[in-house]
Formats: sequence, structure tokens, C-alpha cells
Amino acid sequence: MASAMDDISLQEESWLRSLTGQPLGSPIPLTVCWELTGELNRSALLAALRTLAARHDVLRRYYPSGNSAATTRETQLRFMVLDDLDPVEMHAALNERFIRREPPLWRVALASDNTLRHLLGLSFDKLVMDAGSVAWLLRDLTVLYTAACGGPEPAALRQARPYAEFATVQREALHGSWGEQRRQWWRATRQTNGQYPPRWPIASGTDLDGTTVMFERRLPDGVASELASAAARRGVTEFALVAGAVLQAFEETTGLSHSGLVTNGHGRCQPGYWRSVGLFAHGIPVFCDASGRGHAESVQHHLIDTIEHALPLRVVNGIWQEDLVDVSSPPTCVLTARTGHSRHDDLRLAGLDVRLVDLNRAVPSPINTRPGVTCFIDWVHPTDESAYLTAEYNAGVYPRDGMEEALNRVYALLTVEPSHTPRRVPWSQHDRDAGVRSAT
Repeated sequence: MASAMDDISLQEESWLRSLTGQPLGSPIPLTVCWELTGELNRSALLAALRTLAARHDVLRRYYPSGNSAATTRETQLRFMVLDDLDPVEMHAALNERFIRREPPLWRVALASDNTLRHLLGLSFDKLVMDAGSVAWLLRDLTVLYTAACGGPEPAALRQARPYAEFATVQREALHGSWGEQRRQWWRATRQTNGQYPPRWPIASGTDLDGTTVMFERRLPDGVASELASAAARRGVTEFALVAGAVLQAFEETTGLSHSGLVTNGHGRCQPGYWRSVGLFAHGIPVFCDASGRGHAESVQHHLIDTIEHALPLRVVNGIWQEDLVDVSSPPTCVLTARTGHSRHDDLRLAGLDVRLVDLNRAVPSPINTRPGVTCFIDWVHPTDESAYLTAEYNAGVYPRDGMEEALNRVYALLTVEPSHTPRRVPWSQHDRDAGVRSAT
């Protein structure tokens, strides 16, 4: 017998559970913006966008209730024309929250001056799109815009499969051998690593409505471009390098070891393999063991180990009912990464020069407007020349002095030679209580 959730994916269920009791979509929409130079064919752009919406069902998907999804046959487009080339105005237009029962859950904003300069922005509710899928969407938009301008017909585009089919197939697989293999793996993982999601050790308060504190540090010029080569020398990804620095910094400043944090990933369900776009990313664990590996190397090992078994976190306990994931919502750290290379490089509009605009640099925006017991850390690397570390946390749960010290230590680890492992400076329990650093 089909359940009420059977027409949505596990990823969508994870988001809908977190939005219970409110009509809105995700707190911070997924946005991307470009500066265009040249003659923009606005009619061709509109035609390409409408064809894009007809091609991909997630661009017509909405959520009439908290546990169901629907797709409208009507191709709708939210197209906003802004008064001037102001990044602040563009940021405000793109970041307005969606009402999830009112399609479409995406919008386009365009600003132009009297010359040949334009700002083009896209915004998606995270219920219908993840960052990895945006690149696939932009490739389609490139081909469709060229055709609308009188270029060759988009014969190269393969027929897109509906995201709704993915949700059905995923649900069916969960109840078969695929799901059983993951249940077994997660049981063993819990026995090895203990509480999951892992508790973030610096938490000390219980006020869920405390003051939200934002932290931001920009890396010096030239440092960002060195991180990729440093990661390559160590045989890890840039993300593993950053995650390793976060884990190391919090262990050093608290004197406590912990198993890891939570991040977003796709597992083997990469956008595009389904010949479609949509919400495929979900929370996965980043563990750090005591096997003698460096922090970054340990993160890399567990990311690879988890790929085959990844499932959305909030859904795991609700479906399996086997206490595989702690239901008490312990204070947890979520680490995300935003890199411009994964989103904008695939947009090519005929006759136009296209350049990414980092709106977050112009107007810093929070990762989550009400963090509660979750500490959000975001690594932002939009271009080769710039990168910065941001964080949001609830001062009613996480002590501000301790968090500032730990986050500044993360920054320090990322701005020195990443292959260097500094001497640990532990805190004794007595000194930690007194707030005085031990000199040992």
C-alpha cells in the first residue's frame, strides 16, 4: 500500500520535515548571478527559459501539503525586470523566499542599462534544485538560447526524464535489497562511531532562540589558488582539506575529540545521470578516526566509504525506526561548500561575454536564518582569486568566545601551508573551566 510520502524523494522529505508548520520553502534559496556584456536578445532568453521549464518537471513542481508533491502542466515563469545594475537589489530579489504550494519555485531577474551591460540572476527553492544540478540546467539553457537566436536546433539534448520517476524508483529501492544493504552498513557505522549525527563538543547552552551570530573571514589574495595544489599534494579534495581544518581546530581549542560533522553530498546519485535535474544532494557524515591519518586524509577516506551508502539524514530514522540516527537532535556542525566552478562555467550565451557575480560578497547572507542547535560553517570559493570562510551559530547554544577562537583557528589552518600539521595545544579540564589556556 502506498504511503503519503511515496510521490516525493527522500531528499524532498528531508526538507519538508524541516519546514513543518510553515508554508514557505527553504530558508535561503539557491542563487546564481552573472554580468553580461553585449547585445542580449531578451525575446530569445524568454523563449529559452519557457522551453527549459517545459523540459524539466522540477521547474513546474510544487508542494500542496507537507508530505506530497505535484507538477503543473502549465509552463509558468517568474521573470522580474529590475531598475538598475545594483547587486544589492538583485540579491534582495533573488533571495525572497518561495511559498512552496505556489509554482513555479524558481525565478529569473534581469537588469539592464542603456548600453550593453546586464545582470542576469536565477533563484531556486532548494526543494526543487541543488547546486550540482544547476550546471546541467545551464548547459540546456545555453543550447536553447542559441536555437532561439536562430542557431541550430537543440538536437544534441537528450530527452529529460521526470524527477518524479526518480522519486518513485528511489522509494521502491529502499524497500528492497538496496535499502537492506544500507541498513546493515549504518548499523555497523553506529557501533563504530557512536552517536550520529555527531555531537559538536563546544555546545554548552540550551536556548534555541538565542542570538544568531555571523562570522566571516576572507583569505588573503593568492592563498585561495594555492589550496587546490596543496590538496593534490596530499591526495585529498579541497573540501576534505577544509573539513579536516574544521575538525582539527575544534579539537585543538576544546581539547575534546569527536567523530565528525555533517555535510551535503550526492552519493552515487549525481545530477544528470538520471538525465534530469532536481534535488539529489542530501546530508552525509564526515567522520574522523584515530587511525593515524591526518584529519583531511581521514575525512577523504570516510567520504569515499560513505558514497555507496548515503541516505538523507532526517529520513533515515523516520523510515527505519531502528535508532540508527539519534532523534534527540544533538548540537551538530554542518559544513557546506560553495564553489563558482560547479555552477557558472557552463553558461554560454551567444554573442555575450558572461562573468560570474559573487552576490554574497556584495551582500553577505546567512546560511540559515534560525540555526537552533546547528552550527553552520560555509566554505565559499567562487573564483580562483577569492575565498572566504563564513559561519552562523546560535549564541544561546554555542559560547561566543569559544566559537570565535575555534573559527579563527580554522582560518589560520587554511592560510598557512595546508600540509603542515601544527603542534596540538590541549586544554586541561581545570584550565578549560577557568577559561585560561594551558601552556603544555
